[in-house]
Amino acid sequence: MLIAVRSNLKKEIKNKMISLSSYVLEKMLTEEDRENLRVQIVFDSKLDADGYCGMTYDEDEYMKKQTDMTVTLNRNYITTDHIYRILSHEMVHVSQYASGRLRERPTCTIWEGKKISKKLSYRNRPEEVEAWYLEGRLLGAWKRTKDGSVLKNFQAKK
Repeated sequence: MLIAVRSNLKKEIKNKMISLSSYVLEKMLTEEDRENLRVQIVFDSKLDADGYCGMTYDEDEYMKKQTDMTVTLNRNYITTDHIYRILSHEMVHVSQYASGRLRERPTCTIWEGKKISKKLSYRNRPEEVEAWYLEGRLLGAWKRTKDGSVLKNFQAKK
């Protein structure tokens, strides 16, 4: 598994993001699913205009299990601890794609082998229900580890 943070953030913050991401993926995925997984974490302030905190993209659209993923986080949250909750949420989505439980197609979204109705609201979509449920639990568990125990508010590198 390879996780890269593409940003000019301080090394300490990048390392915490990699640690949290690794923790979530190790809890959510089998060793086999993690083996060839590559995740790139990038930042974009344009997400704020659409009201998004983070987004996860599957780069291998037609594969059953994704191995190349891009997580885009809202740059405007970098200076708050909230960025770690957002990252935890998005890593749940990475695990859903990497395990093959969530698949995006041009015409539909497939969750655990069944098409999800486009009429279903964002908060009621099964992949979002799971991500909302697990984000805080996984973040809290990670904070109790050695890597997460010194989490403090920080300022982004200018």
